[in-house]
Formats: sequence, structure tokens, C-alpha cells
Amino acid sequence: MLNENYVLYESFGAKGDGVTDDFEAIYRAHVYANESRLPVKGAAGAKYYIHHTKIDGEVKCVPIKTNTDWTDVEFIIDDSDLDYSDPEQREMCTTSIFEIIPENPKITLDADNSAELLSSIKDIGCSFGTKRLDLGLGYPALVVIYNSNQHVYRRYGPYANSNNGKGVYSSQMELLVLDKDGTISRDTPFMFDYSELTKVEVYRSDDGPVTVKGGLMRTIACDINIIYTTEDGKKRHFGYYERGLKVSRSHTVVDGMVHVIEGEISFERQLKGERGAHYSGFFLAATADTVEFRNCVLQGRRYYHVSGTYDFGARLVNNIRLVNCDQRNFWVDADGNPSDTDTGRLSMERVNVDGAWPNFCWGIGGTNYCKNMEYIGCRLSRFDAHQGLYNGKVIDSTVSAFELIGKGDFILKNVEWYSYNANASTVLALRSDYGSTWDGNIYIDGLKLYASTDTLTLVPHHYVNWDFGYTCHIPSVEAKRISVFDKKTREPAPEGYVINVYPPLTAEPKMHLAETEKTPPLSIQWSDEKNEFVFAADKERGFSNDNPIVPPKYVKISAVNASDTTLKYVYAITDTSDVEGGGFFGKTRFISNESDNVGTNEKIGLFTFVK
Repeated sequence: MLNENYVLYESFGAKGDGVTDDFEAIYRAHVYANESRLPVKGAAGAKYYIHHTKIDGEVKCVPIKTNTDWTDVEFIIDDSDLDYSDPEQREMCTTSIFEIIPENPKITLDADNSAELLSSIKDIGCSFGTKRLDLGLGYPALVVIYNSNQHVYRRYGPYANSNNGKGVYSSQMELLVLDKDGTISRDTPFMFDYSELTKVEVYRSDDGPVTVKGGLMRTIACDINIIYTTEDGKKRHFGYYERGLKVSRSHTVVDGMVHVIEGEISFERQLKGERGAHYSGFFLAATADTVEFRNCVLQGRRYYHVSGTYDFGARLVNNIRLVNCDQRNFWVDADGNPSDTDTGRLSMERVNVDGAWPNFCWGIGGTNYCKNMEYIGCRLSRFDAHQGLYNGKVIDSTVSAFELIGKGDFILKNVEWYSYNANASTVLALRSDYGSTWDGNIYIDGLKLYASTDTLTLVPHHYVNWDFGYTCHIPSVEAKRISVFDKKTREPAPEGYVINVYPPLTAEPKMHLAETEKTPPLSIQWSDEKNEFVFAADKERGFSNDNPIVPPKYVKISAVNASDTTLKYVYAITDTSDVEGGGFFGKTRFISNESDNVGTNEKIGLFTFVK
């Protein structure tokens, strides 16, 4: 019978016995709840089994518009035999099980229905200083703007043979948050200048908040080898699986959900050449303003050397926050199993399997086109912003990898970082495949670094003479209360331990000038030897610089008191004073408690300038 106060799955035929496929009953319960504006509850102690997600021959996703309570409820999501290569099953593989959805569909403005409006907006101006985007909406919204004729995030790396030799790139795009009058939130300013707008997507953001609480989500991973051979003899692999919870509604909270993964392809099968499925993330968010995952437990996924695989992902979200979230396999035991305690072995490290050393897990998450992303009170293996983060925070958290590019302020406060790479200790890695760029400031206040090498680099940068579609920057850094420990022994680093603020610039001392000294520009060219497109030096253009790097405005390292461990270390900067104009750091201010200097022509305070 139906309850007049809330909806139960059992009222629509769910068994909750862990064996019967309850997907259709769960789907119909939420459709009814959405229409009736009623909350939904799972029966305490129930185990809802979900396998195939077709209803009447059509793949469905459970739509959630009302508060949902899964306290003391388990969902068994069985992906074990879902075959991405089967056209009849592919859509099930790539469709979320649950989606928290908005009340209103998106609106698309383009050349077909709004050419005059888009042209008038462009004429007023769309750039970093623009304060208003008047679309005549009359309600608050998250909007995504596009210039499909301008290409950005032109990725460098093993992707030259894609897109008919044009490489991998994105249309110029980003999110903005508008109030009902079209005023742009100061937290989501333009990151790019737009010469034209080809499309605007509008997502209304004044829906009432929704909370989904609790739930043990047990994924039985796909057990199918995803590597296959094409007719021309080339090996390929399946695309991403997406079988979890997606949030596309603004002002949503997911609280206390636990995700557990079982049945991944073993190392032994991996060493024989098999590869397991890679996932876009169980916890997903997209095209929404203010989404919070709170008190959730995540699990890093097995890495099969095919593509990244995640348990958390976000795309085009403003104010995406993970609060008090934990990763059950942040630490692993000798066999790679999750450990509740510090074993000294991180899930992203390599593990020894019969003399081979495969990586155990990929990083926990990956995001694209987000603004204002935060980890607060979390223990998660990686903070990763692939394409264009604006503003980030990691506070009172433990992390083993940072991978980001973007703009604005990136804040670290009271953070522990553990190096997962035995051969390198690089802390705030700026992604080299997107230009190693952060246009703004890195603020550090309280950072414990557990390093695996005798020196470390605080903000790594890898120069590539390749046009990424935007100007690349090395960020300014302001830091205090940094302490370093040996990862194996946990002993403090000795006095005089070297921290490279940035990597040595000897490989290309003129990366900021119109012409480089050692690095010719690259272009995508056809290779008869490899029978594919590759990156190769464009010899006809000499040493023209397609990627002039903007130097940092300042570096400030300060001691906050007499016992500050900052004083133990040597902060090393490449001496560029013998290059024209003072070199790369010729106009950079170096600030410490003792002095304030421009350029690298003398040793000051806590800094050492080295060739």
C-alpha cells in the first residue's frame, strides 16, 4: 500500500532480497514520488539488486526530484556481464543508474533561434571584466557559453592520431552563474575573451534543494576484457562505463553514501594482456550550481593502463564541494587490498605482482570546466582539474596527488601530501598535456609533505613549444608553515633540504620570449614509419615560440614564528639573470621575512638562486 507521507519501493513491487532485479520498481517509485512531490525511503535492511536497466525495451535512468533516504539500505549494482561492444547493451553501460534532476529542461540559444541576441551580447563584450550577460531570463541560472570557432585545451601527448591529424581540442567554453537580472556572479567571471558566441545553454538554478541520504552502493565491476582487435589488426578498447549516481540539479547534497567495488579483473589476468572496464565515476555532477558530496566513502578503481578510471567526476559545475569524504583504499596492504590504517603503501603506487609492477589504482577523481572546487576535511588520493578550473581549495585534508590547470586562486591550508611516485616528489603538478598553466596565485598555509626523494618540486612545470589555444602562466606562490618528512621513515627532512619552488629552467631558458633557444615548435605530421599522425618539430619555422609562458609576479616564503620549520629548507630558483632582460624571472619579486628583491641576480633571505 502507498504511504501518504513518503514513497516505498516495495509499494511498486520491489523485493529487496538482493536477488530479484528491482530496477523497474525503483524507477516507477521515483516517477510517482516526483509527480506527487513526496520523499522516498528505502526499507531498512533491504538489498535492492540492479542489473539490466531497460524498461519496455528502452534504457532508463531513475529520476530523482525529491528528498531520498537510503539509511540502512544496500544497492547491488551488477555490471559483471555488461558488454560495451554489444550495441544492445552499450547504452546501459553508459547511462547512470540514478540522476538527481532539475525541474526544468535546459534551454539552448543558438544561430537557429537566437542569432540576433547572441550577436548583440557579443557586441557589448564578453571578457574577464564583463559584469552582465543579459539573456532576458528573469530567473537565476547557470549558463554555458560556447565559441565553437575557437579551439582551446589543445591537448599535447599521445593523441596526435585522433581527429584526422588535428589533435584533441575543445571548443572555447565555460560556465557562468547569473542572477535573475543577468549579473554575473563574482565567483564565476569569464576566463576567456570571446570574439563571438555560437551557443548558450541555460540551466535554471532556483529549484528547491534536494538531499539524498545514506546508502551502501556495491558495484560488481565489469568482468569482460575490454581490449579487442579491429579488422585492420589494431588493438582498441571500450569507452567509459557510467553506472552510478549523477547530480544535474543545483543545490543538491549527497550525504553519507558509501561506494564499494568488487570483482575487478585481477592482476594475474592483467599481466596476460586483459584489461578491465574504465569508469567515468560513480559520484558524478554536471551543469549545476552548488553540489556537495558530504560524509561519503569512495573507492579508487583498478588502473589497467588503458585510460583514466574514476570514482568521482564533475563537468561544468560551480561550487562543487567534497566535505568530510574518505577513500576506503587510500592506503592498501601488500596485496593491494583496502586498509583502514597507514600501511605506507598508497593506492596509486605500483605493486609487485610476480616481478611485474603495475599501478594498483588510478586517482580518485577527474573534473572538467568547473569553477570553485573544494576538498574540505577529506582523505582522497587525487585532486584533478583537467580543463580550466577557476579557483580551488583543499583544507584540512590528505591527498597524494594534485593535477590541475586553470586560473584564479588555489588555496592549500592544513594539508598532508604523500608522494605516490618513488622516483619523483612533485607536489602541485600543473598538467603538461594542457600547458602546465595556472594564471593566478597559489596560497599555502600549513603543508606537510611526505617526500620519496632527496629534493622535491613545489610547482612543477613542463614546457612544450605547442599552441594550446591560450596563454600559459606559471603561478605566483605565497607559502608559510611548510614541513617535509621522509615518506618511508616519517622522519623530518634535515636542515638544508632543497625545495625547488619551480623546476630548473635549464632545458629552455627563453620559454617566455618570442623565440626559444633550444626548442623548435611542434606540429602534427604524418609518420610513414608509424602509419599515424605524430608530434614532430616544424623545422621550417626555426625556433618560433608558439607557447610563450608568462612568469610569476612574485614568490613569497615567510616564517611565521621562531620555530617555523620553513627556516630549515633551501628554496631554490633557477638563476636566469644572464639571459636578456634578466631572464624568465627578471621581473619576479622574491619576498621573505628578511628582504624583498626583483630578479635572480643576488641571494636573498630563504631563497637560493642556482644555475
